[in-house]
Amino acid sequence: MKNLQNVWKFINDTLMSFMFGFSRDKTFWWFIPVVLGLMLRTDTLGVTSIVRFLELDPAGYWNLIHFFHSTAWSVEKLIKIWIKIIDLTGLLTYIDERILMIGDGIKAAGETSRTPCAKRLHQESGNTSKPEHIHGHLFGSLGLVIGNAAKQYCLPISMRIHDGCRPILQWLKSDYASDSHVTRLVREACRAACVLKKQTFLIMDRYFLSVPALKTIAEETLKAGASFITLITVAKGDPAAYELPVQSGKGRPRKKGKTIHLGELFETQADQFIEAELCLYGKMQKVKYFCLDLLWGKQLYQLLRFVLVRYNSTDCILVCTDLSVLPTRIIELYTYRFKIEAAFRSFTQVIHGFGFHFWSDYVPLLRKFDSAKQTVANLAEVIGSDARKKIIGAYNAIEGFVMFSCIAQGILQLCAIKFTEDLQNFPWRWLRTYSNTVPSEETVADCLRKSYQRLSRKSNNLDFLEIIESKKAPLGSLFELLA
Repeated sequence: MKNLQNVWKFINDTLMSFMFGFSRDKTFWWFIPVVLGLMLRTDTLGVTSIVRFLELDPAGYWNLIHFFHSTAWSVEKLIKIWIKIIDLTGLLTYIDERILMIGDGIKAAGETSRTPCAKRLHQESGNTSKPEHIHGHLFGSLGLVIGNAAKQYCLPISMRIHDGCRPILQWLKSDYASDSHVTRLVREACRAACVLKKQTFLIMDRYFLSVPALKTIAEETLKAGASFITLITVAKGDPAAYELPVQSGKGRPRKKGKTIHLGELFETQADQFIEAELCLYGKMQKVKYFCLDLLWGKQLYQLLRFVLVRYNSTDCILVCTDLSVLPTRIIELYTYRFKIEAAFRSFTQVIHGFGFHFWSDYVPLLRKFDSAKQTVANLAEVIGSDARKKIIGAYNAIEGFVMFSCIAQGILQLCAIKFTEDLQNFPWRWLRTYSNTVPSEETVADCLRKSYQRLSRKSNNLDFLEIIESKKAPLGSLFELLA
């Protein structure tokens, strides 16, 4: 127990830092058991699992449900506070004096037929065990890379519904009402970087190399009055780019020069490729690359840096919006993108962050063979302020549950980095083989889970314990239940 005193003190300070994100104290007092319960619960059966693990008063279940629908907090405000807390830990990874942010989408299946924004989704996966179509939600996720030389995590800072929610965003008059999944995630990344006020490498996959995404970065840069985002991504297939135009003395100035099909350069410029030994995925490996700066995007013609990479038997074309970044650095940075896939795995298998069960009778019934467009159209036809209010409440509850799960996972990751030695020396956790000196989120959660009961009996100087104790059933009520 003594080994984890510092860990619990850090968790207490982190949770209490969210106090000013709630307009009512009583609402904040429910935030504490929710996040702690999501971190430590032993089953994943929705909100009731929090009540069971923390031994809360069963009569308070409906208060807990009301908390998720409360207007005393907002996801936007919690994201800003969460980002500032992460920054203050001093664990952000810097490369070339810039932090690393990773963005991607994730699809979560859901069975409820009256859950807001649930729709028919197509799964792009090479795994034959997965169905081609599912019913569920598309979430857009952002994470910051934290860690040290021993291990690095992608710490989730936000995960929000990005598809099927346009009618709700229009009812709320949200800034994201007209955004697609791509433009919204890029816009959220720009605003997160503005909160930090730090130069940021935004690393995303090929889906996000688009003219609307580049225009969104330009729009947010103009609003902020400063450029914080450098986008690094990969091109799709064989993209066409353009040389700088050679201006003639007559006629309208040309916007682009000769067209170049980048995929053909792997053969035509093979003798121009440079060989280098780089650290990729934690190992020194040899790659060949060829770099050139070209205009890209119809009607946009923005100057981008393209890096053609030949790695073993794989060819790919990396893209960067900053022409000053070295091509070798672009190659190394893009390998960080796969850390968000590991974060998704922990989020779904350890935290079970998509285990929400919020719905409303006012949501139009989702039928098995309804198309995605039909589902959104049915939602848009809902009229009446009471019906829309109920749907918005369920929508906010879903986003809140996922956001609280992001905080829970992030706290576990921060503890793993800051208190590696304390957690590895914890006597009640045995592993036959240690894959890394830094424990995983699952190991941290198991250590905290096993020490929590003793902590609740012996420690009286932690604020969150007093709050949880106030939510427990009186002894008399427990005896009545047992009788």
